[in-house]
Amino acid sequence: MKFYFDITCPYSFTGYQILKSKNVTDIHFKPIVRRKFLTKRGRKNTIPIPQDELHLLQKFRERHHLNPVALKPTDYNVPDFSHRSSLFLTLISRRHPALLPSAVDLAFRRYWIENQDTNHAFSLMKMCRLVGLDLAESDNLVAQVESRENVLAANACVEEAVDLEKDSTPIVEIDGEEQPEIVKKLDHFDLAELVKKLIP
Repeated sequence: MKFYFDITCPYSFTGYQILKSKNVTDIHFKPIVRRKFLTKRGRKNTIPIPQDELHLLQKFRERHHLNPVALKPTDYNVPDFSHRSSLFLTLISRRHPALLPSAVDLAFRRYWIENQDTNHAFSLMKMCRLVGLDLAESDNLVAQVESRENVLAANACVEEAVDLEKDSTPIVEIDGEEQPEIVKKLDHFDLAELVKKLIP
């Protein structure tokens, strides 16, 4: 399963929690920046998530007994809002792929549950240490987060997502055959029921 997501996207967080609650472990995490993805899809007007949608999502989360977290509004129009956290996870996936599931879980938890920053160097350094990297490798990795090679790899992942021709994050793809994305229109789609259909 490929899971295209943005750490700061509440729909990505909710989709991730549902997959985790079903003990899905064979996930190929594909970090992307929601703002970049939607801009390339020609959907800049859908980048901000309206407060009424967050309210709907909050009700949905309560109904499905997910962590009772406050879904904070996200200003995706700030160019680097989730840029560095996405680059950080991209670099982890390239250098330490075995640590990526732990890093993704930690990033989601720190941003949504612990209300911590996941974008600045100090926070990235702390996350490196928490997933088990030593001080020297942590320092080296954080220094390389915005390297040209890593930015190109992150951009390639965004292009992959764009090619799937979907209009929201997260996007789920299974066994090479595209499946319906976990969509944000919760009045039209039941997120948990969709995931039940996707997971054997």
